[in-house]
Amino acid sequence: MDDDGDLYISKETIEFGCWARYIKESKLINFFTYVKVKEGINEPQMYEFINTLNSTIMIPQFYAAGSAEEGFSLYGSYYMPTLFGADKRFIVATLRRFSGAFLAGLREDKDDVFFN
Repeated sequence: MDDDGDLYISKETIEFGCWARYIKESKLINFFTYVKVKEGINEPQMYEFINTLNSTIMIPQFYAAGSAEEGFSLYGSYYMPTLFGADKRFIVATLRRFSGAFLAGLREDKDDVFFN
């Protein structure tokens, strides 16, 4: 667990490492992760790639942070509602699907334009 209370789940147990955060007041579990994008990517390239990911991959919401000058990071986030409780098996299955879907998004970079 980090200083913010987020639990890190390593890629030893799922396809791509990510964090989980419980948001008590909203009764949501937020799964999120990110990866640094190669230098030299401009805003139109970044946002075109994000639009492609968000229109083809279901679970994560993809978005970018940073700038062309400072460099971008690609983030993925998913909010799982727990208003009526949460079965442990469902949480684990959702976490695995989120992790796999984020990795599938990275694999959409078939020409290694954005990632090494």
